[in-house]
Amino acid sequence: MTERRKKMFIKEFSIHLNITKACEKLSLARRTYYRWIKSDAKFKEEIREIIEEIEGRCMDVLYASIAQENENGSPTRGAVDTAKWMINRRDRLREWIIPQPIINVNANMLVER
Repeated sequence: MTERRKKMFIKEFSIHLNITKACEKLSLARRTYYRWIKSDAKFKEEIREIIEEIEGRCMDVLYASIAQENENGSPTRGAVDTAKWMINRRDRLREWIIPQPIINVNANMLVER
């Protein structure tokens, strides 16, 4: 039953690209999604593959929009702003969808000796 629900979640996530929406479609608690991500390496990898595929498509669209020039021969301001937004948030969005383990680092370890 759980494996079937995971497959259904993956299908919904690939359509909506939104954890909350996929969970709502399946009447699934978000904490269940995060438990699956933490405990099931195969499930986590399938979600990561969806994200990477979508990122690739987004980057293709982004590059195409930057390549479109305005009348001055420069990329449009909107395309540049979009590129900056995506680059600045890409890692943060990925970590939000697939949480990374928290690592405690002692501040003294960061000081060069």
